[in-house]
Amino acid sequence: MKQVTVHEAWEAVRERGAVLVDVRELHEWNEMRAVGARHIPLSELEGVLAARALPSDVELLFICASGNRSQVAVLSAMERSYAAVANVDGGTVAWFLAGLPVERSGS
Repeated sequence: MKQVTVHEAWEAVRERGAVLVDVRELHEWNEMRAVGARHIPLSELEGVLAARALPSDVELLFICASGNRSQVAVLSAMERSYAAVANVDGGTVAWFLAGLPVERSGS
């Protein structure tokens, strides 16, 4: 399973059009999220992947709070033949601690 740092993820989103997919629950998403992330809770991801509702021509970077749920998401995407997928190591905690841009509900 490919792992990327938060800095590598941010660069991939900005420079290569990678899609950052946040698989945390809604209350976590509302508290704080990486700028530009798309919210798909892990409990809904399988249906989204089965419907091929995520692009398959760009890298998909999965992120959660610390990296555990996003690893499950990466494996699910790989099982659905998404080839360019990676786990964001350290999750949103590492993203925030690295000083990368975040949003909060209402901001």
